[in-house]
Amino acid sequence: MNRLQSLAKRQCATFDTSTEDRCLLDCQCVFFRQSGGRCRYFEEAVLPVDPKLERAYRIERGLADGKKDVCRKCSSPFERKSNRQTYCTACGVEASRKARNKRARKYRESNALNGGK
Repeated sequence: MNRLQSLAKRQCATFDTSTEDRCLLDCQCVFFRQSGGRCRYFEEAVLPVDPKLERAYRIERGLADGKKDVCRKCSSPFERKSNRQTYCTACGVEASRKARNKRARKYRESNALNGGK
């Protein structure tokens, strides 16, 4: 918990640094409460800075188990089919489409510079 609090103080844009435990959303930061809670902004924008802490956090909160990995885009747990897989199936399809389009665009640009050869 101390690592989460430290990360929230250092990295979270909604943490009020003029206080010890307040959020700019006019409430106590969920990581400084006794009852805990979840902060979607922290989980999506701040926690990925520390992958080991993110994995431990997700396992502790039941958002992922030890056997599953977490999708890089939507943060949902999934089982890998290969060592290189970083996205769940749904996000992987979208990521593949974007990568394919980027390669095609680069290919077309290089052909246009070479005079269409």
